[in-house]
Amino acid sequence: KMKSIIIFNYNYIEFLGKALDSCSGIFNNKNYNILLLDDGSSDNSIDYFNSYVLEKSVTNLYLIKNRKINAQKRKLPSHGQIEGLKKIIDEYPEKIGEYIFLLDADDFFNFNILKFDEKHFKNNLYDVIFLKVDDLISEKNLLKSHKIKRNADPGSRLMWPSIVPTSGIVLKKSFITSNYSYIFDLNIDHADVWLDARLNILAIGVGTKILYCDFQVIRLIHSENDSLKGGLTRFFLKQLVTLRYRETVAHLGNCKVTMRYILTKILLVIFQNLKK
Repeated sequence: KMKSIIIFNYNYIEFLGKALDSCSGIFNNKNYNILLLDDGSSDNSIDYFNSYVLEKSVTNLYLIKNRKINAQKRKLPSHGQIEGLKKIIDEYPEKIGEYIFLLDADDFFNFNILKFDEKHFKNNLYDVIFLKVDDLISEKNLLKSHKIKRNADPGSRLMWPSIVPTSGIVLKKSFITSNYSYIFDLNIDHADVWLDARLNILAIGVGTKILYCDFQVIRLIHSENDSLKGGLTRFFLKQLVTLRYRETVAHLGNCKVTMRYILTKILLVIFQNLKK
């Protein structure tokens, strides 16, 4: 059965070749589609991609433009991946396989995808698969394991689990369709809840079949990473916004009442009153 790789790109020409090379084990494999989803890059990423396809003679590499070339940077960066994934699901269903690997174009798979396929797709068991993620800090050439402190245990009633980044997530197509309205919720109040956070939260739904595996993806940490920006204030605001989003997902039920939940809820109420 067909599977798909979706590579999210916006001005990542410096890293794009590495991401594409990490998919080389499935080039020209009729059971896989590799989709480069470009969000309006202005750095010749598309020219690079087209040259790459010709040079390597790859027949299952496709370009999908989420926005026109040279588009300005988004006011709401999180909507790039969300709107892009929605575009593929809605407009290119023939390109979408039963399972979908997500990969940022500045990251890369550090494993043979066919071996992953043989081990984990054979019995079609899982709705969400979380890969092992290691962060490579470019400036220091330092490799650090990405820690998962709270697993996305189905039915756990956690506020939200620790976030596995986009590049560490593999999804069953049916998981996307069954959570469609929540994944693609473009409410401005939830704009700071990125795609990876939404998928981690939705994975705690009762009955979701989850696998944590040791196949490794390398996440490149560099000067343009959003995760390095914003400071403590933005960190707390993201916590509040994430809780607000989490509480809109009806089928997850009420959050477990913990001290962390109570404090976050109080801050959320204060923040909402200040906005009025």
